[in-house]
Amino acid sequence: MSCRTAGPGLARWPQPSPLLSPSLSQQLSLSVPAGLSFPQPPPSPPAWVAAMGRKRLITDSYPVVKRGEGPAGHSKGELAPELGEEPQPLSVDEAELELLRQFDLAWQYGPCTGITRLQRWHRAEQMGLEPPPEVRQVLQTHPGDPRFQCSLWHLYPL
Repeated sequence: MSCRTAGPGLARWPQPSPLLSPSLSQQLSLSVPAGLSFPQPPPSPPAWVAAMGRKRLITDSYPVVKRGEGPAGHSKGELAPELGEEPQPLSVDEAELELLRQFDLAWQYGPCTGITRLQRWHRAEQMGLEPPPEVRQVLQTHPGDPRFQCSLWHLYPL
């Protein structure tokens, strides 16, 4: 076998040997021992698969439903009030509890688990974080009520 170089570092593939005649190479390629078979190409898909044309999606089975715009002022997920019914204002207790929930969710006053709301308020005041004075007033008006004194997370185990 000889290689001719085409340039520095480049080589050509070896040329076929003149000893093999075309008839001999044909004989070698056609002689297959008995019992030896070559893999067959995969069978073509059944006619019903070819008729489908494309892979079906789950959305093909269900119609697309577009919802129209609701009455003005309503957004998704919001329940409309009954006709003739006006929204009820929050009671004083509910408004105070909502203020305390917002205090629990305000991260700037530190964690609220494991301590009462009043303890958290005092800790925030000692650290100079200026907690809302309304929260302390609400806590002092309901000293024995756990709905007011315990944080939003007091029912969840640590």
